[in-house]
Formats: sequence, structure tokens, C-alpha cells
Amino acid sequence: MNDKLDLIKHLEDLVAIALDEQERQKYAIQWESILGCIDLITKADTGAIQVQPQTVEFKALREDIPEPSLPRAELLSNASITQEDSFVTPKVVG
Repeated sequence: MNDKLDLIKHLEDLVAIALDEQERQKYAIQWESILGCIDLITKADTGAIQVQPQTVEFKALREDIPEPSLPRAELLSNASITQEDSFVTPKVVG
């Protein structure tokens, strides 16, 4: 369980959130349950299952031809806030 708590703490750092110890314990237990389900799936006997043919017909894509972009002024004309020829957006992550 300790290694799972370490993983949860690592994920906290990656996504810049702070969990209390009770939340860490809860997520570690859930992680254990998820891994148990994956383990069941990997142990399933799939030897008798035949691969099904693809059911979606593939259609050729259009040729990728470079074309001129819109003028920068036109692109920025609908932006509510711009700075030095760029879009400005609200800060999303702390």
C-alpha cells in the first residue's frame, strides 16, 4: 500500500493538487481495485475468440495541400484580449 501512496503523491505533484491523507488513502484503495480489474482482464482466456473484421469502411482522405493562412490581423480581430500579436487567455493552472 505504501508504494500506491507514493504513486498518489507523485500524481499530486504532476497535476499540482494537494490531497489530505484521507483522500490519498481513498485513491490508493481505488487504484488497487483498478489494478485488480486489469489483472482479471489480462488473465482472461481469449484463445477461442476470433478477431472480427473492421466494420467501418475506410475512405481515402483528401490530399494535404498547403494553403496560405488567414492574415494575422483577421485571426486576432475576434479575440477579446491580445498582446503582441498573440491571443491572451485566463490562467487555468495555478
